Amino acid sequence: MSQRNASAGWAWIKQGFGMLRKQPGELSTMLMGYMCALLVFSLIPLIGPLLPALLMPMLSVAFMRAGAHIELGRRAMPSLLLSGFRQPVLKPLLALGFVNLVVMGLAIAIFLGVNDGTYVKVVTGELARDAEEVRNSNFGTSLLSALLFYVPFGMALLFAPALVYWQKMAVGKAIFYSFFAVIRSLKSFLVFILCWFAILIVPAQIVAMLFGRTSFGVFLMVPLSLILTVVLQCSFYASYRDIFGLPDNENEPEKPAVPPAE
Repeated sequence: MSQRNASAGWAWIKQGFGMLRKQPGELSTMLMGYMCALLVFSLIPLIGPLLPALLMPMLSVAFMRAGAHIELGRRAMPSLLLSGFRQPVLKPLLALGFVNLVVMGLAIAIFLGVNDGTYVKVVTGELARDAEEVRNSNFGTSLLSALLFYVPFGMALLFAPALVYWQKMAVGKAIFYSFFAVIRSLKSFLVFILCWFAILIVPAQIVAMLFGRTSFGVFLMVPLSLILTVVLQCSFYASYRDIFGLPDNENEPEKPAVPPAE
């Protein structure tokens, strides 16, 4: 586990864009496949809305492996999306997903609790979005409180899926190593977060200035959001690769799907 300086944060983002340039079609296909699967899962009664948080470790493993394949000159095939659903990693990844689900639920509860349930009333239709009570609500404080609660857990879960998949770590050990890997390179991740904040905000502001809240402006933001989501996932792989190194088992030849005929 290596320690990186502040400049590494921007370097990871550049590497993420570089991976997208190498295989834009393959990475976009993977993301669209994942989103289509979530759309189907969302139709499941009761648990459908919970599945994105629960399956987040599987998405992380899929794009981590895609980054490794691109680095090794292989194609990032959509079949990588199934990587986290195979034994023996399925159960520990589901455990990480459950932790993520619980933490996100608590963060949402903190957000809603700090503003005295104002946004619950908006969602349920009891209050209009432009109501005076909504304008006077402490949205900033609520959001900051939820973020401060979630950030340490986010640090602990950032690399945990990859450590479970590649390093065969137990869930607790993977969470421990992920947290302290971020702590050891904290300056890098602060630069990483600040750069991503600018990357996400600036294009949105430019589109809003040029087109306002028109349907065409929304139409432009959808593909832009998808592209940036792919780059973000690839830059997570770049940070893992820089800190933990290239996984040895990804450097092994792929096993053929069908055994060769004798």
